Amino acid sequence: MRVFFRALPALLCFLSLRADPGYSVRGKVELGEWPPEPKAGNRYLRGPTAPAPVVKRDRFALVWLELPSGSFPAPAASPPPEKYVILQENLEFNPHQLCVPVGAKVSFPNEDEVHHNVFSYSPAKKFDLGRYLRGETAPTVTFDRPGEIRLFCEVHKHMRASIFVVDTPFRTRSGPDGGFELAGVPAGSYVLRAVVDERVRHAMPLTIAPGMQPMELLLALPKTAAP
Repeated sequence: MRVFFRALPALLCFLSLRADPGYSVRGKVELGEWPPEPKAGNRYLRGPTAPAPVVKRDRFALVWLELPSGSFPAPAASPPPEKYVILQENLEFNPHQLCVPVGAKVSFPNEDEVHHNVFSYSPAKKFDLGRYLRGETAPTVTFDRPGEIRLFCEVHKHMRASIFVVDTPFRTRSGPDGGFELAGVPAGSYVLRAVVDERVRHAMPLTIAPGMQPMELLLALPKTAAP
């Protein structure tokens, strides 16, 4: 049995029913083009000044399911903690966005031959890691509240990234073609969210009813500009 949702041009999504573990939510996010951006100068070079490279970021979407209200039940057994890392390399944060569960620890290694700094003034997590060099112990931050955390580097004003801390077990990162899958989703009502970058964000209600018959829907996905 398959339930097919269609939303163009932003997101293409369908559900397939699995006997025991639940539904598999699959889809495709239209990623669009991301032109490369030249890097700003650096005031803290250790060696001779060289032209900063022009780097084209990987294009992908973060996708997750939210409950309209309430919380997901706690898992019967806690999975082993995942390792989350945001590198500072080529004068960029890599990846430029990350989705993690509440309580996740994220480390921020410096892979450049220059000073870097990571800080955030976001209400869900405010911190400042100070300046540090390649080879120094990578600072780690625990993100214990849900919300969007915007990251910046005090040394390089152009550097920025986002961490989305979510209270859901159903989260993933799309492939370079925008394809994604969320497995084992039980029947219920959800909000499906997809974030491509600071400007392109999608949200759509998604209801999975037991024994749903195949159907096709054309959905309008709102695009919300980042504040």
